[in-house]
Amino acid sequence: MTETITLGIIGKPVLHSLSPSLFESAFAETGVEGIYLRIAAASAPRAIEVAGEMGLDGYNVTAPFKERVVGHMDELAPSAARLLAVNTVVCRGGRRVGHNTDVTGARRLLEEHGAGVFGRTVFVIGTGGAAKAGVCAAAELGARTVVLGRDRARGASLARRFGAGFQVLDRAGEVVREDSLIMCCVPPGARALDDGVLGEGNAVIDASYIPSEAKASAIRAGSLYVSGAAWLLAQAREAFRLMTGRDAPEGSMERALGRGAGEPPTALWLLGMMGSGKSAVGRAAARMMGEPFVDTDRIVEELVGASAHEIFDRLGETRFREVERGVLERALARVGQGVVALGGGSTSDGDLARRIRTETCAVWLWASTGVCARRANGSPRPLLQGRDATGAIDDLLRERMRDYSRSARLVVDSGTGEVDDVARRICEEIRLARRR
Repeated sequence: MTETITLGIIGKPVLHSLSPSLFESAFAETGVEGIYLRIAAASAPRAIEVAGEMGLDGYNVTAPFKERVVGHMDELAPSAARLLAVNTVVCRGGRRVGHNTDVTGARRLLEEHGAGVFGRTVFVIGTGGAAKAGVCAAAELGARTVVLGRDRARGASLARRFGAGFQVLDRAGEVVREDSLIMCCVPPGARALDDGVLGEGNAVIDASYIPSEAKASAIRAGSLYVSGAAWLLAQAREAFRLMTGRDAPEGSMERALGRGAGEPPTALWLLGMMGSGKSAVGRAAARMMGEPFVDTDRIVEELVGASAHEIFDRLGETRFREVERGVLERALARVGQGVVALGGGSTSDGDLARRIRTETCAVWLWASTGVCARRANGSPRPLLQGRDATGAIDDLLRERMRDYSRSARLVVDSGTGEVDDVARRICEEIRLARRR
């Protein structure tokens, strides 16, 4: 059997990320048996823990975690050590090695738009991980570089590290010339430059590949605008090579980027192991969204007129799954109505799993086997009958990992924090993804 490589992305937010589409297209073209997951957690350290619990072979890191994960690496590649920012983590032999492939993408864009032209200045707006990559790439090309930032201490420190100049962002209008090249490395919704700073002779390179304030400003001024799509593609290809050992096909990734992610479906469906919190989190999310809540296990019990435990004892698991399938098919026919919590084994049907992935916003609630066992102990769970809870759940999880991975658009940590905190994290991910 071909070994499956499991990769992912961590950040806050991540549901909007196009990385799954890029990597899945590369998997298909190169013949790599791979899975790529979006992982949402409250903090960078917890996201790293979840990636470890899930046994990921590697993962990308996006804002705002690129700098926050540095201290949690066992080793830093030269690129990451120079920038003190990580956007790619390779996991081998229990060790995490941090890399930074953003510089590759930044160099490509800067070269294409004349960063090395004598007398032309590159202004880099921002002080985070992407800005560091931009300043580093510009310095490597020998361009005169100036950091523009609101935080004077951070901006000046970044400038000194790479021999660049620094100016507070509010004074950009005094230093940006008509032929200057601008790299905008701030969040899409953040205002970068005031009106009147840019002109028709400027070129604006955006770190963002989704609509941003930088794009709006450039269009109003008549400046050349360059989306971060090329930056994303170049760094993603290098990350794919590091994590899989294969060269990434540029064409398939570019086509996947062109298709975009689109808005996630409106229906929120929760899947995961027993004890992961599907029912509790589902009720909380439904309350926050003003939607009804549906628990498919309870519907199965009502239809059969017996508890899940009794159904398994009297009729067997096969009968339970038959009724469950009918429930899921009816729910999919009415998709969009309410928040749905699925039974732990409901994604074992491949056709249903694919429909859940494409027709719903399916969220996999992740909690370690130890946490799930502790929560499940003492409640009537037919698949735990007569077995050690931790060992039984561990066995079930290994069986179901692929099913969950193929069904879910998003993985959310439910092993820590209060139920309402987990529900709010899901609602916020969905809200932000729909805005983009």
